[in-house]
Amino acid sequence: MRAGRERGHRSTASGWYTALGAILTAVVAVSAAPASARTGPDDGGPNVAGPHCARPVVAVHDLGSSAAEWVGWTGPCVIAVEYGAGPVTRVLDPAVRVGGVASTEESAAEIESEIAAILDRTGADAVDVVARGAGALVVHHALTHPVRGAAQPVRTLVSLGPLWAGTELLGLAAVADVNRRIGIYDALAAVERPLVAPFCVSCGQVVARSSFLRAVSPDPAPGVRYVDIVSTTDGIAAPATDAAPHGRRVVVLQDVDPTSTVDHGGLTGDAGVRRLALDETRSGGR
Repeated sequence: MRAGRERGHRSTASGWYTALGAILTAVVAVSAAPASARTGPDDGGPNVAGPHCARPVVAVHDLGSSAAEWVGWTGPCVIAVEYGAGPVTRVLDPAVRVGGVASTEESAAEIESEIAAILDRTGADAVDVVARGAGALVVHHALTHPVRGAAQPVRTLVSLGPLWAGTELLGLAAVADVNRRIGIYDALAAVERPLVAPFCVSCGQVVARSSFLRAVSPDPAPGVRYVDIVSTTDGIAAPATDAAPHGRRVVVLQDVDPTSTVDHGGLTGDAGVRRLALDETRSGGR
């Protein structure tokens, strides 16, 4: 009996390693862009807004991605930022840009500073934010746990395929649930954390029912309007259409366009999603 249980423990742990690595691989595959696709001040993509921009829209990429995912969201007031670099970022650069792999807490502090710098540079009173996937969690954490003592002024947070309930990709959450039931979760986490951290701290945080997600406040940040744009064919955010906590407006793409089959990685490149998201930032709920 004991030998059988030990074999089961090893199998469960092995599944955790395999699935966690697969999450980063899958997210990078659908999110990351090669160096040739990066945005910059002269390539027509989202870049640095000048003082003429009265209402900036800050674009925040997903885990394993970069500012390059916002190519096509052109306009003088759409500003794509990058955050959450880690050792894996330096290993893959310059062939592929992979950000968002630092802890959500560290990334949130970066986003808070980025928004402050944009407000200072543009002279705007507040910003609107469009964020994809884990980027929405980062922005939410920045708004609810500001390191400067007060959250930066944000009017609207439009989240594309947000991971409010995390991801069930490859059954990783189920593996963690089994580990909790048999009492080895904490022991495995202590061993796995230093092995996973150099590659992707945030990967473990976005697993459904993770310790991080269980501690996230379900309430919107005070004074901020939350809008979730979700797809029934997302494939990574789980569950895509009923994971939003209360206090959020939820727009299901298939209710707007029943023919849409856009997945998580295609959200920022979809013209319909772009139109819906920017309309929400302009309308302010009206």
